[in-house]
Amino acid sequence: NLDGGKRIWITASYGFNVEPIKSKIEFDINGRYNASPTMVNNIETNTDIYGISFGIKLSGNVGNIISYYYNGSIRDNSRNYGISSDQNNYLSYYHSINIKSLLLGRINLYSSIFVFHDNSLPEEIGKTTSIIDAGVGLKLFKDMAGELRLEGHNLTDENSNNYSREYDAYIEDTTSNTIGRYFLLTFIYQLKNL
Repeated sequence: NLDGGKRIWITASYGFNVEPIKSKIEFDINGRYNASPTMVNNIETNTDIYGISFGIKLSGNVGNIISYYYNGSIRDNSRNYGISSDQNNYLSYYHSINIKSLLLGRINLYSSIFVFHDNSLPEEIGKTTSIIDAGVGLKLFKDMAGELRLEGHNLTDENSNNYSREYDAYIEDTTSNTIGRYFLLTFIYQLKNL
């Protein structure tokens, strides 16, 4: 609620191809700083948030049958509160993997797994969320332009969108309502040579 907020974000990444396994690997590092001046009971204070994260991405193919993508990161977070000398340090991490495979030239299999863990969240609303999606599609027609696909989303029914923020004067824990487990049947047709 005061002027003078600051936010700095620095990112560096390096990627390279690994020919023997037909993959690309990328490493990244991120640093951030956020200063939030506030006034609590007519006392000016400042909350400083520091964070550093390390990540890796891996993508590739196994022949013409399987393609995959992995993305993972771990972040060390620190919050310093101005009114008190309190400090809050916690780790958070996430992993996601997507796999797509083509069987018998006509059947597509899709799957994705996402896991997020945040140590700053209280036990009551859960520190870890796991989301699994999966699907199967059948290519149709002679030119393979159509696909009939059945997908299941949020199969673990854990997508709760839990979040926690700590300020000088209070702690805010939120849980948002999201779509639970659901299934989707779709038909896709590619219009070619238009």
